[in-house]
Amino acid sequence: MREPWEYEFDRWKTTPPAEPASVRLCAHCEGDLFEGGEYVKDLVEGEWYCDTDCYFEKMRDNTTLAILEAERDEE
Repeated sequence: MREPWEYEFDRWKTTPPAEPASVRLCAHCEGDLFEGGEYVKDLVEGEWYCDTDCYFEKMRDNTTLAILEAERDEE
C-alpha cells in the first residue's frame, strides 16, 4: 500500500502549471501581455506593446494619420 505523501506527489507531478494571468493588452494588436514577459513601452504615451514590430507598426499608422490630418488642415 502506498503512503499518503506518494498520492500527493503523484497529483502534484501530473497537474499542469497554472496559466499566467494577463496584466494588460498590446496597444496595437491587443494581444495579451503576461506578467514577467519582456515587452516594449512607449515612454511618451505610456503604452505597452508585445514586441518592437507592433510598436513600429503603430508608429507608422500614427505617422500616416498625422500626415493626413496636416494635409487636410492645409487645404
